[in-house]
Amino acid sequence: MLKFPTMDGARLTVGASESQMWLDETGLDPRGERHWYVEITLDSDDPRTRFELNIYPEEWNFVFRSGKRVSSIRLTDQPYVHGCDDHQLLDSVPALAKVPTFLSALEQRFAITFVRHRAVVRSTFLRGSSIVKPWLVFV
Repeated sequence: MLKFPTMDGARLTVGASESQMWLDETGLDPRGERHWYVEITLDSDDPRTRFELNIYPEEWNFVFRSGKRVSSIRLTDQPYVHGCDDHQLLDSVPALAKVPTFLSALEQRFAITFVRHRAVVRSTFLRGSSIVKPWLVFV
């Protein structure tokens, strides 16, 4: 189990560490808020296909749905299947910062296009959507 030290001596899981690094890279500032979140829903040009990315202080996870098949992966200490992995994505889970590239790989594999500029972003951050959407299109 990989863990990283924090300033106060506590230990962060890999998922928590990646969430914190992602905040730093995007410039989002929780300003001491312990229970922040960013939840992103990406529809595609196929109405049966969707990607959901959820980022929290302690972990991050994604759900990829295409037709009746679903892959739900969480990353705390390590990536693991949360329910099912019909698309066999567990072995290809990227670092959180690399999710936009992962989305491109899914687009190629499933012959779809995510409508990234229309992502629905729910967040505790005041300008979360205006920061997150450009991150999604950066590949």
